[in-house]
Amino acid sequence: MKILIVEDEAGGRKLLEMMLGRDHDVTAVENVDMALEHLQVNHWDLILTDYKMPGKTGVELIQSLHSSGSTIPIILMTGQSSKDDGVDQVKAMVHKVLPKPFSRKELAAVVDSLDPGHAASGA
Repeated sequence: MKILIVEDEAGGRKLLEMMLGRDHDVTAVENVDMALEHLQVNHWDLILTDYKMPGKTGVELIQSLHSSGSTIPIILMTGQSSKDDGVDQVKAMVHKVLPKPFSRKELAAVVDSLDPGHAASGA
C-alpha cells in the first residue's frame, strides 16, 4: 500500500514512517502544499494527515481533495477534541478520525482495514 503522510512535526513524521514503513511504501511531507504536489504526480492508496499544522490545515487538505472528487481514503490524526468544529466538518469525508496519541497497534488496525492483502493475512 502506498501511503502519503502529512505531518508538520519532524518527530511525528519519523515515528509514522517507522510504524508503517516496514509493511508499506511510505512518503512523509511536512505541509499541505507539499502533499498537494505529491498528489499531482503520484498515485496514493491512503493519506494520513495531521489536523493542526501551520499554514493550511488537514481539514483544508481534506476539503480540497473532496471537492476535486478524490476517492483516496484519508485518516485524520488529531489531538483536538472530536467535538471540534473543523473535525466535525470533515468527519463524513474521512475513513477514520484517529485521536492522538495512538499506539502502533491502533494505527495498524485502521490501515490494515483499508488494505485487503493485510486484512486477509490476519484472519
